[in-house]
Amino acid sequence: MENEQAKAWAAAQNIIVSIDLVEAAKTHLKFLNAVEHRNCFLFEDDALQRAVYRYNAFWLPLLAKHEENPLSEESFVVPLDCELIWHCHRLNPVRYKFDCEKLFGRILTNHNVMSTIQATSKSTSEEIWSKLYPEEPYELDLERPSPRDTLPIMI
Repeated sequence: MENEQAKAWAAAQNIIVSIDLVEAAKTHLKFLNAVEHRNCFLFEDDALQRAVYRYNAFWLPLLAKHEENPLSEESFVVPLDCELIWHCHRLNPVRYKFDCEKLFGRILTNHNVMSTIQATSKSTSEEIWSKLYPEEPYELDLERPSPRDTLPIMI
């Protein structure tokens, strides 16, 4: 895997960046601030385990469906706990690519997806989530029993 990563890293050096990196960095800082101040409990073991479970069991499959056939005309707003795990997963792009291709046959992108911190309304996203996953609330609820023992952690 290391040799693959080295080759992929070398190839990535030829990619032309087409976004405003300063603006992207500011948005990134807002996201990290939201995680730290609004949901600092995410750094606790049980919450983090539950967030990883939700990311694997709900967010990635939903994102795959949304890319194949948009579930809404609006951008889909990712729940903050799933957004944190998604962010961490994508920090290793070679592993993210490998995992996505293994699970979904393609790389899942953030096309037509909006960060929790940029969204003005997430009601449509909550509605779609509730229809697809009636037993799992859109927002992380640590009061509910954890199903993490029933699914292996994939990342």
